[in-house]
Parts: sequence; C-alpha cells; structure tokens
Amino acid sequence: MASLAPGEIEQALLPYRIGRRVVSSVISEYIVSCEDLTDPFQLLSKLFIRLKSADSILEKIHRKNLAVSTVSDIGQVMDDLLGFRIVTDNLEDLWAFDRFLQADFDVQSRVDTINSPDQFGYRSIEYRLVYRGRNVEIPLEVQLRTQLQEYWASSSSALFHKAPPAKALEHVGVLTTLSSTLAQAEHLTSQLVGKRKHQGSADRALANLQGLPLHSQTNLVVVGPGELFLQHERVPLSGDDLRDHQRIVERKLALYTEFQNVAIVEFSCMSFMSFALNEPQVEIPPERLDRIVW
Repeated sequence: MASLAPGEIEQALLPYRIGRRVVSSVISEYIVSCEDLTDPFQLLSKLFIRLKSADSILEKIHRKNLAVSTVSDIGQVMDDLLGFRIVTDNLEDLWAFDRFLQADFDVQSRVDTINSPDQFGYRSIEYRLVYRGRNVEIPLEVQLRTQLQEYWASSSSALFHKAPPAKALEHVGVLTTLSSTLAQAEHLTSQLVGKRKHQGSADRALANLQGLPLHSQTNLVVVGPGELFLQHERVPLSGDDLRDHQRIVERKLALYTEFQNVAIVEFSCMSFMSFALNEPQVEIPPERLDRIVW
C-alpha cells in the first residue's frame, strides 16, 4: 500500500467537487419545479451534501486494507466519496423522489429498508448512483428517508457510530419498537397532509437557486478527538470550478497544519443547523458557539 499525502488526495477530488455542483443543481431544480412535492423550502433546507476529506479517505483505506497504490485508485475502491442525504416531510414525497432518482440517474444499487427494516428497525433507501450528463459521469451515494426515519437514525447514532456491535444489540427491543411506532406515525401524518401540493413559479425559483448557500459556498468543519467540534468556516464559490477547487484545497491543507489529529468535514447545505442535524455525533459545546459562522 502506497503512502498517500493529504494534499495529493484533496487535489484528486476535483471531479467530485465538480460533480457536487452539477448533481446538487439537478436535485435542487427538481425540488423547486416538481409540483408533486409538498414543501420545496423544507426539502432544500434539509438537503445535505458531503464530500469525503483526505483524513476520512486515509482512515478507510487503512481500516479496510484497501488496495490503493496511487490517488487514481481511490475512486475505484470507494463509491461513497460524494454523498447526498435527502429528508422528506412524508412518505408521499419520498416515493416521488424515489421515482425521480431511478428515472434520472443510472442506478448501480438500491437497498430499500423502509419496506424491509433491518434487525434494529433502520429504515431508509440507499442508492449507489451514476449521473451521466454532458461530458460528465459522476458516481455518488444517496440516502433518502422521511423526517421520522431521520429522527430514528439520529437518535440512535451513538449506538452505531464507531461503537462496538454489542452496544446496539443491548437496545434492539427499544430500537425496533421505536421504528414500528414511527412507521405508524408516518402513515397518520400522510393522511393529514392530504393532497396539499406546492404551487408557485418554477421559473422564478430556478433563477434564484444558484444564489442560495447550498450552491454559493462550501463549509469546512474541523472535528477533533472525541468528535469534538473545533471550528467552522465557509469558502465562497465563484462558479469557476478549478479556482474554487484550488481555494478549498489550500484552505483545508492550512487547517490540517493548524490543527493536529483532526477530521475536516467538507459539506454543502443551506445552514449550519443542517450540519448539526446530519452529524449528531459531533459534540458542539456552548463555549465554542462563537466559532460557528451563522
């Protein structure tokens, strides 16, 4: 196994940073233009896009003893470098999104644990997809779930995130009961939503998309040992892929130098709160709130 430097790994992620821009635009355009979705604002607010950083890539290479000789091998052995999490208000919106993903992307795999929950009650749809557009071919993973399914996942994250398997088994009864209770609640809330649908000017919404934080900036969060939040900052995006990529890489390498033995989470979303909700295992002490760019 070759020794790879964080700098060369981050430089090799250029195609995925371009892919993040392209695919996030495709997904957000669907959200604001599809009249079958209940609340586009809620969907955009919860949309979370994460790109693996060098520290996470190196950790996975060593933990799984992956055969990687050069940085060009990374994309061959990892299919989760670029990930999207989509959280819908209700099941009706979830199935609409499921149809869209299967129609507009090349589906490499699709695992539905909503209809067939795992032994702990985990429910979601997880995809390995390829987006094929003009001169681009972008691999990505997607997690699609309702907000009640997301509540189950975030509430139980401490039992599964870097914890021994026996820890979750101690709570399997509570986890499965909670899962089935939330599934019943989903069907009740779907009845309350009824046929209320989003209506508005799709053209006007599409014109405003690129100015949203989701597309106009990238976020970097430094996480120290014990999943302790250390710092958050934003990198503004100009729309020039190569220039934006270089700015992100330079800033990340500076942070790796400034902080020792840390992870850097690179993500796109509408606000910092989306990060906090999507990464519940990261502890954010009140005395560090001044390090968050609100």
